[in-house]
Amino acid sequence: MAVYGYVRVSTVQQKEDRQLETMKKYGIPDENIFVDKLSGKNMNRAKFQELLQKLQKGDRVVFSEISRMGRNTIEVLNTTDDLLKRGVDVVFDHEGINATTPTGKAMLGMFSTFAQLERDLMLIRQKEGIAIAKANGKYKGRKHLETDKDNLDMICNAYIKGDLTVRKAAAAITYKKKDGVAVGVSIPTFYKILDNWMIENGVKKVGYMYTVDPEVDDGK
Repeated sequence: MAVYGYVRVSTVQQKEDRQLETMKKYGIPDENIFVDKLSGKNMNRAKFQELLQKLQKGDRVVFSEISRMGRNTIEVLNTTDDLLKRGVDVVFDHEGINATTPTGKAMLGMFSTFAQLERDLMLIRQKEGIAIAKANGKYKGRKHLETDKDNLDMICNAYIKGDLTVRKAAAAITYKKKDGVAVGVSIPTFYKILDNWMIENGVKKVGYMYTVDPEVDDGK
């Protein structure tokens, strides 16, 4: 088992000393510490993505706190869930969470519930904003990636059942381009596609479980 650490500061001026002290506490060697100096809003950070590619089953990855992984609660929980499915032990030191223990899973489950509430409220505000914009004749709509529906249904269903990792799911997405069909999207893009697919198909995530709204499932 290898132990890795991830450190993130928002700007090059900020110091990562406090986070590095946490890594020392876990005995993580310098060569296993990955450092990004970017905002947490973007999950597609170079060192973070490099770390995700490097992690293997049985490894452990340590974060000084949850916000170091990212600031988008839903994407953080999705990433944590994917790592756990891959057999990677995830530790958030400040919150005292080891995601592989029953207590850690319970705490992440509570965070997931609040994240779902946050997502639902965001969608309500978004719909209200669109309605107002349409009423004022200012809504132009937003162009989404045009994916193949059968391919998308198969991949998203396989992912939520745990049959595909997020890396394999993202790599298998097919979508239309001006010059034909392309395959594969980034992991952050896959999570956005998955989020829209879940809304359209009445799928919600509560803790580590995915549930289907019976009204949507029955086509009502």
